[in-house]
Amino acid sequence: MSVSIQPLSLLIGIGGATLMGLILLLWLLPRARRRAAAEIEPQRRELQATLAAAEKAADAQRERAEDALREQAVLQSRVATLDDQNAQLRTDLSRVRSDADGLQRQLTDATVRSEERLRAADEKLAVLQRLQEQLKPEFENLANRLLDEKARNLKQQSFEQLGGLLNPLRERIEGFQKQVAESYGNERLQQHSLKEELKQLRELNIRLGDEAESLARALRGQQKIQGDWGEMVLERVLEASGLTPGRDFETQQSLRDEDGALWRPDVVVHLPEDRDLVIDAKVSLTAYIRAANAADDAERTLAMREHVDSLRAHIRGLAARDYSRLPGVRSPDFVLMFVPVEPALLDALREADDLQDMALRGNVSLVGPSNLLLALRTVANLWRLEKQNRNAQDIAGRAGLLYDKFAGFVEDLHGIDKNLRQAQGAYDAAYAKLSTGRGNLLRQVDLLRELGVEPRKRLPGSTSEDGDDDGLDAVQEPVPDGG
Repeated sequence: MSVSIQPLSLLIGIGGATLMGLILLLWLLPRARRRAAAEIEPQRRELQATLAAAEKAADAQRERAEDALREQAVLQSRVATLDDQNAQLRTDLSRVRSDADGLQRQLTDATVRSEERLRAADEKLAVLQRLQEQLKPEFENLANRLLDEKARNLKQQSFEQLGGLLNPLRERIEGFQKQVAESYGNERLQQHSLKEELKQLRELNIRLGDEAESLARALRGQQKIQGDWGEMVLERVLEASGLTPGRDFETQQSLRDEDGALWRPDVVVHLPEDRDLVIDAKVSLTAYIRAANAADDAERTLAMREHVDSLRAHIRGLAARDYSRLPGVRSPDFVLMFVPVEPALLDALREADDLQDMALRGNVSLVGPSNLLLALRTVANLWRLEKQNRNAQDIAGRAGLLYDKFAGFVEDLHGIDKNLRQAQGAYDAAYAKLSTGRGNLLRQVDLLRELGVEPRKRLPGSTSEDGDDDGLDAVQEPVPDGG
């Protein structure tokens, strides 16, 4: 009994010890696990942070790769498009170069043709000019030659008709020559008279200067007398210019603009091609007279400064006016500011170097009596040239009409020649039927006399070249009247 109980106790003891060991192990194991977990927690957290960073970097890298792929696709598409555009541009460039070469060839051909046409036109013009110079002798020679060759068989009536055609033509030629001679004679006379006019211009300038000096000494600031004298000088210059009042220029013409304001320009000079030139007289000699009579340089300088200021004020007033607004004034390019005292203008220009430039910037030109007279003489010559040009155009028109008339006359002569040839041919054919060949009319009529007809008169001349009487069948056509 004791023997069997001892192993059981031993087993119980071993089991209890084992159970205690297990309990102790179970009690120690969580503590060891917690201690191990506490030891590896920082490493785990660090690894998790590293893993998260790696995943984030991988995501960013993946996004960059996807963006790169998309950008690569876009660039490939763009490269393909650029290749297509490059190919198209190369094609267009080739076509443009081809077109440019073609246009260059066309331009070269057109230039050559244009030069050839210009040379041909010059040659034709030279021929026409030579023809114009030789017009009258050629007319006479051609008319005489045609009359000598073609008018021998015409009766007196034909000569009278030709005379009726030639006389008006001769009168037109003589009138044409007379008009040309008068035109060139007038031009030479005008060239000769221009020298005389320049001589008179110098004399008038000296005389006006002397009169201005004497008047300046006499006026002594009387503004009304100055104005009257300035108008007198302007009127004298207009009279000496050769222009016709009322036709070539208007004085003190009252005009109203679109607003109803009254304008009264001193002189409006008419130019060719429907243009006008406005002249405004400036007469203010008070300060200039003081300068001329100054006792010392300071007084003279002060007076000349006032004189220049007066001219500047008048220039500004003229520059502010718009004469193109007036219905009776046609497109004035600038205004002539007339100073009737030549020394007053020259001294002012010497005193103020910029005075003329200031005036020109305002479309105002400063002129004295000599310059104004020269300008008006130039206008008169322009009108003479305009008249000569009109006469030349009229002469050219008459020459064209004369040429056309002569061409018609030559055509009429050719028609007369053709009609004469036709009449001669008809006459020869009728005469052949009458007197020559087999069975001619004279022979047939003569046979009637031989057969017993007793006429009162006999036919003149020979009767026939062939006396056969069997040629009656040869007469097929009636004899023309008057053959």
